[in-house]
Amino acid sequence: MTIMGPMKIFVLSAMLLPGEAARASSPDVFTALLAICDSKSVVEARHRGTSLGWNEVDQTKLEEWRSSFVSHNGGSVDVVGWEQSAATENLSVSFWISQGKDAHKACAISTGKPKSFFESLVAHFGQPQDKLGHDLGFVATWTIGPSEISFSQVGETASITISSYR
Repeated sequence: MTIMGPMKIFVLSAMLLPGEAARASSPDVFTALLAICDSKSVVEARHRGTSLGWNEVDQTKLEEWRSSFVSHNGGSVDVVGWEQSAATENLSVSFWISQGKDAHKACAISTGKPKSFFESLVAHFGQPQDKLGHDLGFVATWTIGPSEISFSQVGETASITISSYR
């Protein structure tokens, strides 16, 4: 599986879908999330995302994030996201492509099950090149060709961001 082109990391997942969590509850979900992140366009990501059977995030819910991002980046951004909430788990993923001074594409996943998701990342990508622990968790990064994957755990939540310059 290809994971994006030349890259720069943007950790914006918390701003995009605050309070949502994603969980790598099965290899199929993990594979589907990576397929969304590997999309070449928002249209392709939307098509892949519908296969999850999750609710697509309403564009009006994303508008505040989009406006803030455009103000920061100076160019347009097209974004799509999905979320699933249940009594036992909350899941979310988002994908965006931006134009402007820092044109890039990125995918952000949030998880309330950091251990299982980190284990899935290690099984898929191997051990991270960098791992830095702190009092509440750790940060790990992988560089795969021109792409970078960032995993950041704080307590019982984590965010995963895969990004690349376009």
